[in-house]
Amino acid sequence: MRGAGRPGAVTVRVLTRSGECILEVVDTGPGIAPEAISRIFDPYFSTRRSQAGNRGLGLAIVRNLVTEAGGRVTVRSAVGKGTVFTVTLPAV
Repeated sequence: MRGAGRPGAVTVRVLTRSGECILEVVDTGPGIAPEAISRIFDPYFSTRRSQAGNRGLGLAIVRNLVTEAGGRVTVRSAVGKGTVFTVTLPAV
């Protein structure tokens, strides 16, 4: 794994706060265009159509699983700087 802050690096953090478990996945990749952010959790939508085998279902499945468990998933991204996905689940 590449070091945090380097191009292509992925960092995973797990936190607990106020009765919640929080998982953050942070990358230093190319980021997601603002016009795509509102659609990235839609089934069959992908920002990477050219990759073989990509069906655009991964984030839709994650959101559905997290929602069914009583949680939420959010995304923040800046083009050229990277993306942060945050999954928040109730602590059991």
